[in-house]
Amino acid sequence: MTNGRTPTAYRHIELTEDGQAILADSQIKVKQLAAEHTAWGSGPEALVGAHHPLTLAQILSALAYYYDHKEQLDSEIQSDQERTDQQRALQQQQPSPALEKLRALKAAQSIGQTEL
Repeated sequence: MTNGRTPTAYRHIELTEDGQAILADSQIKVKQLAAEHTAWGSGPEALVGAHHPLTLAQILSALAYYYDHKEQLDSEIQSDQERTDQQRALQQQQPSPALEKLRALKAAQSIGQTEL
């Protein structure tokens, strides 16, 4: 084990102490790449382009890990999305003072006012 990570049978994949599959020597989670791959239809080459300096071998290893653990990772991705949706809804219901000020500034600019 190095840096609190455990190697896996997948050459480029390590598990963090809390069990998250990540690309070795990075902080990129396999489920992040899997979500981009499935939700946006990003192929391996597109993922390489979006996540420089990752290599095609790293991306393919991540996708192999994803498809071998698809049910678990899909569940995690869904839970993450639900948590994000809940946080976004809460923010809409109870916006921070900074967000309120930004909204007021944007509204003022759209009607030609510049002072608040």
